[in-house]
Amino acid sequence: RLGAQGYQLTAGAKLTDRHDQLWVYAWTDQGADKALLNAELVKAGVAVAWPRHGLDECQNTLSKSEHIAREKRLGIWARGWPYLAKRPAALEALPPGSFVVVEGKVLRVEKHSKLAYINFGSNYRTDTSARIPRNRLKAFKAAGIEMPNLAGRQVRIRGFLSFRGGPMIDLDQPHQLELLD
Repeated sequence: RLGAQGYQLTAGAKLTDRHDQLWVYAWTDQGADKALLNAELVKAGVAVAWPRHGLDECQNTLSKSEHIAREKRLGIWARGWPYLAKRPAALEALPPGSFVVVEGKVLRVEKHSKLAYINFGSNYRTDTSARIPRNRLKAFKAAGIEMPNLAGRQVRIRGFLSFRGGPMIDLDQPHQLELLD
C-alpha cells in the first residue's frame, strides 16, 4: 500500500519531541483518497497512538486505528500490551524512558503543590502511578476527566516510563488518559 506514491507531511503545534526529533504526520498524496500513513502503521500493530499537541483530527484517527489493532491483537498487542498496573514487576523490567501503555483500576488521586498523582496501588514506592503537573489539570477537566472522580475507575494511560519508587508515567495531555468504564 505504501508503494512509490508521493507524501505530504504535516507538523503539529510542537515540531520536535523530547529527544529533539522531528514529529510529523505523513499523508499519501492521492487527492480525495489520501490516507494517514501513521494510522496505517498503528492499525497494523507496529506503532501506537501517541497524543501530541495540535492536530486532534489525526489523534482521533490514530486512536480508532489503535483500537482495531488492539481488538485483533496485531503486532505489539499480541505480545503482552497493554501492561497491567497491578503487575508493576513487568514494568520494572523495562528501561526508563520506554513508551508504555498501562491499564488498571485507580485506587486514589492525590493533589500536591505542583503535581497530581493517580495511584493504582497503596504504596507509591512499589506500585504503578501516574503524575500530572497541576498547571495541566484544567486541560484534563476541559476534556471531561475529573480527577476527584477517577478513584475506582478503570483507565488506560500511555507515556514514558520513569521510576520514582515504583513505575511512574508522566501525563501532560488528556489523550494520554482514557476512561474504560
